[in-house]
Amino acid sequence: MTQLDPKSFEHWQERLWSTYVRLESQTDDASFFGHVREALPNSNALSFVHSTRQITERTNANIRSDPQEVVIFAIQASGYGFVEQAGRQARLEKGDFTIYETTRPYRLLFDTPFDQLIFRMPRHLLERRLPNLSYQTARRFHGQKGAVALAAGFVFQLAKNAESLGTGGLETFTSSAADLIANAIQFETSGVDDADLLRFERLQARILRYIRSSIPDYKELAEMEGMSLRTLHRLFQIHGMTPGKWILDQRLDGVADDLRAVALKSRSITEIAFSWGFNDLSSFNRAFKTKFGLSPRALRSQAF
Repeated sequence: MTQLDPKSFEHWQERLWSTYVRLESQTDDASFFGHVREALPNSNALSFVHSTRQITERTNANIRSDPQEVVIFAIQASGYGFVEQAGRQARLEKGDFTIYETTRPYRLLFDTPFDQLIFRMPRHLLERRLPNLSYQTARRFHGQKGAVALAAGFVFQLAKNAESLGTGGLETFTSSAADLIANAIQFETSGVDDADLLRFERLQARILRYIRSSIPDYKELAEMEGMSLRTLHRLFQIHGMTPGKWILDQRLDGVADDLRAVALKSRSITEIAFSWGFNDLSSFNRAFKTKFGLSPRALRSQAF
C-alpha cells in the first residue's frame, strides 16, 4: 500500500498558512496532491485551490497565534465539500458559495478531489455591509441563478482579469465585489429579522451556561427565554442547524480544545469528555471521529 509522503503534506500545510491563515490539515489519501494558484502573483486576495481529499481546521490555538480578521468567500468550482462554523454545516456543490470568518474556529471537509475559488477580504469590509455577518457564515448560497449567481460570476471575472487589473485595480473592484456579496446574502436571507437574531443569540448564551453539565430540556429552555418550543426549533432551523447538533458541536469543540491544551495534558481523555457533559464513551468517540476525522487519542498525539 502506498504511504502518504509526510513532507509533501507538510509543504501543503505551509502553503495554506502563507496564503490564507494558520490552519491544521490532515488526510488519509496516499495519492494526495494539492495546488494553490494566485490570480495575481504575490497577492493572496484571490486564489484557486485544487486538491484531493482532506480535512482542514482552524482552531482556537491557531486563532491565538495568528489573529487575522479575515472573511473567506469560497466558490465551489468542481466537486463538493462541507464547511462548518458556529454549529452550522453547509454542503457546497458546483456554483455554490459560502463565507466563513477567521476570527472563529471552522472546519472544511472534502471527500473527493475539488476546485475552489477563494476570495480573501478584510473582515471590516464585509461587516460594514452585512451587520449580521456572524450569523451568515457556513451557509450554502445556491449559485445557479439570481443574486448569488451574479455575485459569484463577478468574483470569477475579477479573478480571471486580476493580472491585467494589477494591485490597484483589484483593490478598487474589491469594494464592488463586497457590495454584491453582501446584497446577495441579504436577498437570500431576507426572511431573518433582527429580532430573531437577538433572540437566537440570547438562547445560545442560555444553553452555554449548562454546556458542561445537564442541559434542561428544550421546552424548559424555551420557557426560560419566554418563547414557545416551536419558536425555539424555528430559530435553530433558520440558522441552518438543530439544537441537538449545535449542542453536540459545542461540546466536541470544547473537548478538542482541552485535548490540545498543554495545561490539561495530564488529564485523561475520559475525564475531559465527562467534564464536557458526555456520559457515554462509545457515543462520544463515534461523534468525535465523525466531526474531526480522527480519534481523541490521535488528535492529542498530534498536539504534543
